[in-house]
Parts: sequence; C-alpha cells; structure tokens
Amino acid sequence: MAHAEGFLDSLRDLPVRLAEPPSYEDIFALANEHGLTFYDAAYLELVLRQGLPLASLDNKLLKAAMESGATLFQP
Repeated sequence: MAHAEGFLDSLRDLPVRLAEPPSYEDIFALANEHGLTFYDAAYLELVLRQGLPLASLDNKLLKAAMESGATLFQP
C-alpha cells in the first residue's frame, strides 16, 4: 500500500494540464472522417490543436494523424 501511495504522490509532481476541447463537434467530425473512436479522435484533436507530436502504436490513429497533418513522435 505504501508503494502505491508513493506512486500516486509522484504523479502530483508531473507538469500535467487539463484541456477542454473547444468543440465536441470537431472531435465527432474527426471520428467520423477517419473511423476513429471518440477517445482516439479526442487525442488527435488535442495533438492538432496544441501542435504536439502524436505518440501511438495504433496504426489507424497514426494514419488519421498523417492525413490530418499532425507530426508523429519519433523516439
């Protein structure tokens, strides 16, 4: 239990920001256009809006990202 509590405490130190989408319609549009789940479309929308590289092993999501002009993360 102490190990789990220590892990959860360490998460508080991460530079994480919550981001609300400007429009759920944009997410639904991406989902419909690329045949993505809402979750994957939301991830793609955030990447596009923030100008961040996409990190994923999901081929369908990677294809949608490339078609949408997103940068892919290169380790």
